[in-house]
Amino acid sequence: MKILNLGCNMDIKKDMNVEWVNLDIRKLKGVDIVCDLDKFPYPIKDKEFDEVVANHVLEHLNNIPEIMDELHRILKDRGTIKIRCPYFKNESAFSSPQHKRYITEKSFEHYYYHPNSKFNLIK
Repeated sequence: MKILNLGCNMDIKKDMNVEWVNLDIRKLKGVDIVCDLDKFPYPIKDKEFDEVVANHVLEHLNNIPEIMDELHRILKDRGTIKIRCPYFKNESAFSSPQHKRYITEKSFEHYYYHPNSKFNLIK
């Protein structure tokens, strides 16, 4: 299994049983790919990853629709995206001046309810 740790910052993932690829905008120790997630396309092959993990990164970015298209492009068929963001009702959503958006349980409905959707909601 190959997993992309999107916008990893200093949360570098390593595991003997999984191939982790750590991506960040800065070349920190353990970062495998340096990439600005607001610039497209990403320097990643089509259908390269089984899973993308995005922990506390999407709230910092500008163009969520284009980002979701890129994530779909780099995911293998039946791949999974795991997104974690501060909830908009929690004060932590407002605590960083770097947060550009606030996420709710409805923020991604367009991506799985839209007639041309590329995604299915799991949870």
